[in-house]
Amino acid sequence: AGEDLLNKVADAMRQAEVALARKDVEDQELPLERLKSAFLVAQAEADRSASILLFALAEDIMLDAFKCHLNPTIKGGWGSVTGGNGIIATASDRITLLELLYWIRPRSCADLRLMKSIRNRFADHAEVHGFADTKVAGWVTSMTPYEHPAIPLIRDELGSPERTLSLRELFLMRALGTLVNLATDLAVGPIATKRRVSPSDLTAGGFDNQPKNIQDASRFQAGMYVDMMKGFSAIPADPKH
Repeated sequence: AGEDLLNKVADAMRQAEVALARKDVEDQELPLERLKSAFLVAQAEADRSASILLFALAEDIMLDAFKCHLNPTIKGGWGSVTGGNGIIATASDRITLLELLYWIRPRSCADLRLMKSIRNRFADHAEVHGFADTKVAGWVTSMTPYEHPAIPLIRDELGSPERTLSLRELFLMRALGTLVNLATDLAVGPIATKRRVSPSDLTAGGFDNQPKNIQDASRFQAGMYVDMMKGFSAIPADPKH
């Protein structure tokens, strides 16, 4: 057989595997309603409570992914990895293992670690009450600015005055971006590993070519940003809030 034919057959087999993997990704149910519910609560909570609540949700999403994709038939297996000195007993362990497995992207990992640091700062220091705390403020500003491309478009549409967002507002928007990315990473990464394809093969080609649930997650994030900006526009910026 000629080399061109072999290449075509090999590529066809690879594309068939990618198509199966994309179907598997689309079958993953993303926790968008849980995210919406948590962020509605967080927006009404104090800074401390909001940070603790949202990182608790991140931990739940990580654990759910492990439970979904680890072998459930191993007797005592789940307890052995999540309890005591288990390999995913702590939030740091879970983030590290997800990154080692290539189940989440480095950006998602970095933002989760920043959210964990913020949570720990509030939980461990009674005198820290808000995002204006120097360390907390530094972590918030270090998170990925997912909101940057969205804000000008939303302001133009709503006719909102331009102003600097508060640290609290930045945290809420960046935490939302982090958790949406975590959920979509975990819908793609484990499937890509199982099917032995690249995660980029499953999401490449622009928005219109992405799996439907990944598109839905992007629309959800956009809608939440619009709703947040509507609420923010009615509140004067207060960096100490």
